Amino acid sequence: MKRLLYVLLLIGMVPVYLFADEFGDFRIPAHSVYTVSGDLNGNQQSNLSNYSTGSYRDWRYSGEMSGTGYYLWDSDPLRASAAFSVGLSGGLNGARTHMVADTVYPDRKQSNDHNETSECWNLRGETRIYPWTFPAGFLLNASGSGSYAQDWSTYFTQESGFGNDFKRHRDDEVWSYNYSISGTMAVGLGRVRDASDIYVVDILLERLLKTGALTRALNPASRTKLAQLFYTRKSFSTVHDNPQKLFWQEVERLLREDGALRDTGLDAYDVYRIADPYYGASSDYRNPVITTFQRQKGFFAGLAVQARHSDLISQKWVREHTVQYIADTLTTDTVINASSHQHLYYDDYSIGPMVEYHLPLGMRWQFDVASEVLFPTDNGSNAMDADTRFAVQYVFADRWWAEGSFRHERLILHPENDFSNGRPIKVPKGFNTSRYADWWSVQTGFRIGYYIEDRLTATFTISQDQNGAQNPDFVYHSGHSYERWTSMSIGLSYNFLGRLRIPGLGIDSPQAPLPGGGNWFR
Repeated sequence: MKRLLYVLLLIGMVPVYLFADEFGDFRIPAHSVYTVSGDLNGNQQSNLSNYSTGSYRDWRYSGEMSGTGYYLWDSDPLRASAAFSVGLSGGLNGARTHMVADTVYPDRKQSNDHNETSECWNLRGETRIYPWTFPAGFLLNASGSGSYAQDWSTYFTQESGFGNDFKRHRDDEVWSYNYSISGTMAVGLGRVRDASDIYVVDILLERLLKTGALTRALNPASRTKLAQLFYTRKSFSTVHDNPQKLFWQEVERLLREDGALRDTGLDAYDVYRIADPYYGASSDYRNPVITTFQRQKGFFAGLAVQARHSDLISQKWVREHTVQYIADTLTTDTVINASSHQHLYYDDYSIGPMVEYHLPLGMRWQFDVASEVLFPTDNGSNAMDADTRFAVQYVFADRWWAEGSFRHERLILHPENDFSNGRPIKVPKGFNTSRYADWWSVQTGFRIGYYIEDRLTATFTISQDQNGAQNPDFVYHSGHSYERWTSMSIGLSYNFLGRLRIPGLGIDSPQAPLPGGGNWFR
């Protein structure tokens, strides 16, 4: 194991000049985008059924009103974003049932009515600041959400016949209010940029050269502009309903300004060849945007402070009145009133170091590692929440892809911190308990695929998850626990023969030929 760690360390220390460090030179273009929108919806449903023995009808009316807003300013030294959403919804529904009396059953009537309203809100803000040329930066983010809901229900039942008259009326009212807020502040050294679009542009230009759309390679300045345009492509969909036509119009403009684009410009085949995924079946023809895997570059090491608070309040009232007459004599007259109240809240304050390192090794390899260790300030000196992730990816466009990943989590908490004092602690996924002291999890995975268009698709995936706990006061199992899940899948698909002929249109389209000259495993 130590030898493996040494090898990985040496790989990380390989001088960057051995590879074309195009990713490190990428700079985020200054751009901004904002949008505000609103929605209004209404629905109505009803049903009516008549039978010889009775009738049934129900109905529902509902409506919803919502609004959203988003703002983004992004550049290399500063990124700031804010978003909000608010919503109001309501509905009412009811049902009526009437069963006609016969020789066996009495006349029976039932009704229920239900009204509901809810309001919700969500706010989110984030800023990342690099005020100096020296790579030191600050990260601030905050978010909050809340909802308020009320339900009113009425139920009524009446039975009459055979000298018996029975009535029951019940009213329910439930309301709940919950909100949560959280914030993170981090300060540290280093800078991580998402340079994925450098790789996207390289694949784009390679494919356009092969289709003949480009008569020569782009000059470096145009190539940089194209990468910056692809970086901002998601902003087109923020403002426009049909962003693709506008985005590709800008792509063609940049190619034409460089002078490398042929006189006829891009045709349909060029655009959809660009949009083909790096491996696997063709992408959605309605959404021609080239796919990619994330290529981050840089490192960051610093100190993070997190704070979270959540609150849940719920209240329920029930009133039930039952009356019964037998032979015109009152035999039952009862009233039941009940209520319940619940209040749960959660406060969490943590501080700890964080570090991440990302290295694209040429155009095919990507190396990523990140680790964060947080120490809750109110949970004792030995409390800890650690998360470490490691991944290596390899992609050769139109042929090979491979990915290996590793993740380790560790959570140490005091077993006495549970719901007994009104403060629910974090419970890891898969554990149905509110009391434990030490929990760990390890996740590993490996995927590899090979693809030849129209011919072969081969995939292999293996993964393993492990977790364990040391619980001095475990609810279901005291002492130690250990679990492990392993999964593996193999897939192989090969098309032996295939051809499309449409004589009336002069179309004769066979499968793509197999690569020759020993290039299957290039």
